[in-house]
Amino acid sequence: MPRTVIGSSERLLQELRGWVEHETPSPDAGAVNGLLDLAERELRGAGAAIERLPGRDGFGDTLIARKPGEGPPVVVAGHLDTVWDHGTLAGPMPFRVEGERAHGPGIYDMKAGSFMAFHCLREILRQGVPTRRPPHPAADTG
Repeated sequence: MPRTVIGSSERLLQELRGWVEHETPSPDAGAVNGLLDLAERELRGAGAAIERLPGRDGFGDTLIARKPGEGPPVVVAGHLDTVWDHGTLAGPMPFRVEGERAHGPGIYDMKAGSFMAFHCLREILRQGVPTRRPPHPAADTG
């Protein structure tokens, strides 16, 4: 079975930290879309086919990234928004690592899970790893 090079845990944690420190409160479409912009640039640069659907009712957009391939796709869905207001990082919940645990807004929620899906698809694309079915991650605002 083909394998990807995942990278060091320090590199993954540093990139995840950037996502966590990009505050994305649910009602702030601009903040959420800013993180989607980053994900879109990275995935597009790695060769993903991108579709972006405008948000509705004041929420951020939906980003759909497709890897070329045959067969029914494997859909991976998540969201990048959090329930935490702007300023949470500077106040009650800063990003920090204690032992083997990282803490911060969205770290135990979908933001960290969406980051891992993003990272995996990006590395599959960058490294040209064939897959049996094409993964199609989508991230929205919840």
